[in-house]
Amino acid sequence: MSSSSQRTLVILDERGAAARLPSQIASLVQGYRIVHLSDTRHSPYSTLSRVSAARLVLLCLDLVRGYGISAVLLASAAASRAALPAVRVGCARAGIALHEGASLAAREVARRHRFGDVVVLGGEIVDERAVAEALAEAGRSARTRAVPLDLAGLSEAGKDALSRLVEAQRAQVGTYVLGSSEASRVADLIRRSDPDAEIVEADAALAAEVAVVLEAEPAVGKTASTVIRCATEASEHWQERIAELAGVAPDAVAGRWVMPAGPSAGPFAVAIDEDGDPLD
Repeated sequence: MSSSSQRTLVILDERGAAARLPSQIASLVQGYRIVHLSDTRHSPYSTLSRVSAARLVLLCLDLVRGYGISAVLLASAAASRAALPAVRVGCARAGIALHEGASLAAREVARRHRFGDVVVLGGEIVDERAVAEALAEAGRSARTRAVPLDLAGLSEAGKDALSRLVEAQRAQVGTYVLGSSEASRVADLIRRSDPDAEIVEADAALAAEVAVVLEAEPAVGKTASTVIRCATEASEHWQERIAELAGVAPDAVAGRWVMPAGPSAGPFAVAIDEDGDPLD
């Protein structure tokens, strides 16, 4: 499955939270085959133990290692928090570059935040913890909080309620972080309700950050980047869901629709302890 003419970037998210991200990166860089693997089969990683989530992340990466991976982008804050040390070991074994999406997106939030609180909506790509850490590292003082909303099922009444909430908080909130591709759907609503607020769409911010790293290589002879979309559950529901969020036709979400079966002898067969930390 590897190709001499393209390098391969694997993006791992959960439940399609970063569905727009592959196309966003492809529009900014050349010469990459971008494999978007979404773990749609399992519960959100934030609801699992750290060791369970870490094992799933390693299994998912093992699924696509046959593509000849050049770089891995963890586009799930919960996956990074659970599995980053173990994934770092696997990537180091194979000489694969590793990019941690939550911290990269949070860095952009810290650069753009000007005043007041920071509110995170849909924190799958970047969550309030990652944002708070980035702000502290930058020496910025701000209260960071998450607003739990079912953005997938947001009705017109729900949108009206969100609009009123944003308007009521104009004096307190300076920055809204839209932490998933789903959350980015309410960007225009927030802009209308609070024109002065800074709005950071996590997937777009992350695409720009990653593109800077990937485009550091010479562009001579590179072709347009391509995208392959995959998921761990062969389900029509998830195929249509990811396609809708990505803005593509459902039949574009093809790729390899498989479930993790178990560890292999590859670089991502990393032994971990009961806390999810690597033993290697």
